[in-house]
Order: sequence, then structure tokens, then C-alpha cells
Amino acid sequence: MLVDYHVHTLGHDTFHRSDEDLALYCQTALSRGLKEIGFAEHDYYYFDFDPERILVQARRFPELNVRVGVEVDFVPGREAEIRAFLKARPFDFVIGSVHQVDGFSFDEERDIPKYAEWETTDLFRRYYSCVAQAAVSGLFDIIGHLDLIKIFNFVPLQDALELAWPALAAISAAGLCIELNTNGRYKPVRDFYPGQALLTECRRLGIPLTLGSDAHQPTDVGREVRLAAALAWRAGYRKVATFSNRKRSLVPLG
Repeated sequence: MLVDYHVHTLGHDTFHRSDEDLALYCQTALSRGLKEIGFAEHDYYYFDFDPERILVQARRFPELNVRVGVEVDFVPGREAEIRAFLKARPFDFVIGSVHQVDGFSFDEERDIPKYAEWETTDLFRRYYSCVAQAAVSGLFDIIGHLDLIKIFNFVPLQDALELAWPALAAISAAGLCIELNTNGRYKPVRDFYPGQALLTECRRLGIPLTLGSDAHQPTDVGREVRLAAALAWRAGYRKVATFSNRKRSLVPLG
């Protein structure tokens, strides 16, 4: 079964989608062989989001399972705020992602010059510490784009897998799922999040997996998800995670 659990309709380029746009997300998913998709708006755009509009359009496509979740930007110290936000809404799944380290938005192209203020190994270590804190917070179901910190091809002196270990241990202990996110294929790093070595280690630790495109346009839904599924299979995965009412199920991959 192929799924895409990281689909955005708002942000980056627009804060309005027509009903036709929303239907196109579903049409694209079906055209790429997906059986299930999860819409996950960013939490800071969520007040511009009407999930019922998506569900209305989804009823036109009964052969496609549609879930509604959220991607939360995890920053240490926000836990109480995030918990209150999640408690007030009936999500199917919640992605926890780290997009900034100590106020540095490391995945923003305009902020690339700020990398010069960091020693790369320290930045990676600090990033994975934040991911570990997200995992142990008890707030999330999925950890988003696990090694996003590599986005602009900055490479630490220490082995990146070793630096990721605190995060992997925390994710495993918390029983969380990761996603195999295809969007990195379209960034300077030209790689999945996570890459093959890190993905294989996740499988060795028994960490469940789902798939996501990080789509921000209808045409991006399911982009390279079939290729991601093949990568997951090579790493040893045979099942993929799906979610409903924040309960995880594992179904055959492929």
C-alpha cells in the first residue's frame, strides 16, 4: 500500500485553495497509485485552514482514504502551548518537526549565511538534541523529515549517524514513527529524509515508518513516493504506518 502522510494546502505560496484545488490533491494521489493521504497543515497556518472543506471534496473520491492532521514546529519550551493546541482539535495524526535551532531557521535559503556562525558538528548535535526532546515530549505520532539538517549539504566532521543517535534512541523508546520524506530530492542535498544509512538504522531499531511528499502543490502529492517505498523495502521495511484518531496501524508496504 502506498500512502502520503505529509500534504500541505497552505503556506509558502498561497493561503487560499479553491475547492477545485482540493479535489486535484485527491486526483493526483489516485493517479500515483496512493490509497491514503494525510493533510497536515503547519500549526502556525492552521487558523486559515478549514478541514471540513477537504473532507467534503474527499467524499468525491471514495476509493481514497483521507486523514487530517497537523505538522507542529517543535521548539523546546513550547510544550504547554502545543499540548493545548492539540487538545482542542480532533486530529488523525500529528507530525513533530524541528525547523529551527536556537532561533536559527536552518532550512530557510535566506538564512544560509548564518551557517557561518556555527561549527557544523555542534549544529547537527544541537539539532538532534531538539529532535530527541520532541520525541520524549509525548506530543507527537510522527517525527518529520528526520535529518532535515542536511538540507544545504553542510557536513559535520563527526559521523552524522553517531550525532543522530540520541534522537533515534528517544524515538525508539517513545514508540514513535518516522516518515520517509521525498522532498529532500528537490533540495540542494538531493536525498531523501532520512538517507539510506539512517533509514537502515531506524529499521534495525524497529522504528515504524510512513511515507510523505511534503507537498505544497496538488501536483506534488505522492511525488517519488513509489521510489521511497522501494528504498524502504531495501532497508528492510515491509509495512507502512497509517493513522486514524491518533491510533497507528501497520499495513503491507508497496
